[in-house]
Order: sequence, then C-alpha cells, then structure tokens
Amino acid sequence: GSSWTNAFGLTVGHSGNANQLLVENNGQVINQRLVIGGQAGSSNNLVVVRGAGSLVSNTLDTYVGSSGHANSLVVSN
Repeated sequence: GSSWTNAFGLTVGHSGNANQLLVENNGQVINQRLVIGGQAGSSNNLVVVRGAGSLVSNTLDTYVGSSGHANSLVVSN
C-alpha cells in the first residue's frame, strides 16, 4: 500500500461538504492531527479506514465533527 506522511495536520472538509478520504489496501496516513469537518458549515465529510494493515495514525488528536455536523470516521476490517 501507499503511505502519506504529513508533518502537520490533515483536515477533511475544513469548510466544505461531502469530502472523503479512503484509506485501504495497506494504505497509511500519518500526521499530527486529523480533523473531519472543521468549521460550522462543514457537513457529511467522511474518512474510511478499511482492511487489514490500513492505518491512520495521529501523534496528537482526532476530531470528528469538530464544528460541523454529520461527519464520520468509519474503521472496518
């Protein structure tokens, strides 16, 4: 799988709607902080981590629906 390493944070749907990040097939996303739905107007943003070996790793925090609504993090095997 592929790997994406970020020195800072990653935001999916900072102020937008219906943004998605899919991590699968041993893919890895490594960063400081993950925010899904960062602003009050953001909604229906989705991060999916699925399959053995797939990983999202944050050295600090994970925020789901920080200020928005109907944002989701789904982890499945």
